[in-house]
Amino acid sequence: NYKSLLNQMKEIGFNSMRIPYSNEMIREGAQVTGVDYYLNPDLVGLTPLECLDVMVEYLGSIGMRVILDRHSSKTNNYNKEPLWYIPGDPYYTE
Repeated sequence: NYKSLLNQMKEIGFNSMRIPYSNEMIREGAQVTGVDYYLNPDLVGLTPLECLDVMVEYLGSIGMRVILDRHSSKTNNYNKEPLWYIPGDPYYTE
């Protein structure tokens, strides 16, 4: 689960974690994908932003710092976005 992983990072000397995120995660109706809810039952029913809040809070509780990295507008689209906005996109526009 995420707590075990983060604890291991802390134990081997990491003091910070960079967390990439996309603007899409804060849109209405955004859903979490790729989470093993059996191992992370406290994440069940949370939005992507709420999951990020849980991670940031836990990292702070174990003394680690967080670097939030606005990686892209759309999820998994970072290599197709040369600018901070998407020209011509009706939602992610300048």
